[in-house]
Amino acid sequence: MKELYFVITALVLSAIIYSCTKTGTLPSGNGCTTQIKRVNYNIKPADSLAVIHLFQQNKLDYNTLSFERIILNDTMNGHVYQHILATQYFNGLQLMSSEVWYGFLDGVYQSTNGKRYAGVSLDSHSHLSLSQLRGLYMSEAIDKQGLNPTYRDSCITAQFGYYDLNAGTGNETTNIVKGWRVELKRNIYPIAIFRDDNGQLIGFDTGMRTLN
Repeated sequence: MKELYFVITALVLSAIIYSCTKTGTLPSGNGCTTQIKRVNYNIKPADSLAVIHLFQQNKLDYNTLSFERIILNDTMNGHVYQHILATQYFNGLQLMSSEVWYGFLDGVYQSTNGKRYAGVSLDSHSHLSLSQLRGLYMSEAIDKQGLNPTYRDSCITAQFGYYDLNAGTGNETTNIVKGWRVELKRNIYPIAIFRDDNGQLIGFDTGMRTLN
């Protein structure tokens, strides 16, 4: 089953369709910056209802979840596996630092991979402007990472949300800050995550992978 999870993750990245609301378009060369309010993963309503039924049957809370990827009929050795990938939303904002996998066997809950959060105590107000984010992104991608200078003329998107600085570090304590996920509008990568309070870089991903 491990191979399946890697394949699904790749599919999720390639299949994301953005549902955007333009809160500002700022010129930089021939470029622009657009704020994304929420990501639409193009989940079919029937599949979403089926997942809600699964959660209800197994007495699992789904109120803070937004479903990214749903596989309901993974048949193996006469059994049917269900795989649900979800992100968490609080105060209308996505927790961008982690996702949660739910596994079911023949409709019965088996396991969770990922951390569920009880809530976020921060407000939902942002500090950085879109123009500041564009400058931070271009500086990191081009000046520091040495990527293609033509990115300066590209449109980018910025999503405001929450980020747990301890996610993936092995530290189980929670350290959530407000942050921005910034990426190229149509190509996704490179992706940069910045803190909203001070503009500090949290993480950068070029999208390039080395096969071992």
